[in-house]
Amino acid sequence: MRTCYYKEDFLYPESRVHFHVFKYDFPDLHDHDYWEFFIIGSGESAHIREDKTQSLVEGDACLVHPWDKHKFVSGSDKYSQINFMITDEYFRELLNVISPDLYDRIVQTKYPITYKLNSNMLQEFYQNVHLLQTIDENDIENFVNLNKCIWFDIIKIVYRNNIHANHDYPDWLNDFLYLIRQPENISKSIAELCSFTFFSYSHLTRLFKQYTGETLNDYLVTLRLNYSAMLLRTTDTSILSISSAIGYDSLSHFMQMFKKRFEMTPKEYRKAYFCKPTSLKEKNNSKKAPPPAH
Repeated sequence: MRTCYYKEDFLYPESRVHFHVFKYDFPDLHDHDYWEFFIIGSGESAHIREDKTQSLVEGDACLVHPWDKHKFVSGSDKYSQINFMITDEYFRELLNVISPDLYDRIVQTKYPITYKLNSNMLQEFYQNVHLLQTIDENDIENFVNLNKCIWFDIIKIVYRNNIHANHDYPDWLNDFLYLIRQPENISKSIAELCSFTFFSYSHLTRLFKQYTGETLNDYLVTLRLNYSAMLLRTTDTSILSISSAIGYDSLSHFMQMFKKRFEMTPKEYRKAYFCKPTSLKEKNNSKKAPPPAH
């Protein structure tokens, strides 16, 4: 096994960041003294760690710890991969801008963290790579600054996926929790959400209760009502549309469930807590803070 060192791999080691675009395998088991975020640009690959093999396809991305031992074996002639690299010290600095404990939370993950990028995100990374490739070789400042912007995009992805992650949960459960929070999925039934796992309805609901301590149905109700409350506070979307967006076909049932949780109707809640732009609202110093989530 080999170790890759940033002082050898980075074009400007003093910049503490670098990138590569590969179109071939990296079949040797290796680790690094830096963090790596790689994206499958096209084709597919077997990402092989010491005790786990993962099949990755276009749009899959992975954050690799410096100590992770891994290798790649592509399964396509049209394979391509983009790698962004950053020193451990610099990665910690950037993460601290977001949260002082985010670095420690990411370090605690046992395996490299995998993400799904949509076509727009993938295209933006390609555009940034193209910009990096057109920077003058002596213009280190812009090279570093653009790489820093890219790493903030990566950190945004990492944070968005990590915010609800629980390191005591298995990977499949954290992935599932992330997927059911997406706007396009938040109104789906449990039967539909089962398709995000390899489990049957009964097996999924049983495992969910085992790991989280609450039923999947209760979790979804809380998630949807909290989401509806945020929409009432931050948008002018109609109450009927909000009800539909979170999967309640019956407006009266939504209002009943909402009042049970927040002790006021959606209309009363919006009147009390809706944040209008300053130019459109009267000053009201006595306005209450939003009630805490239960």
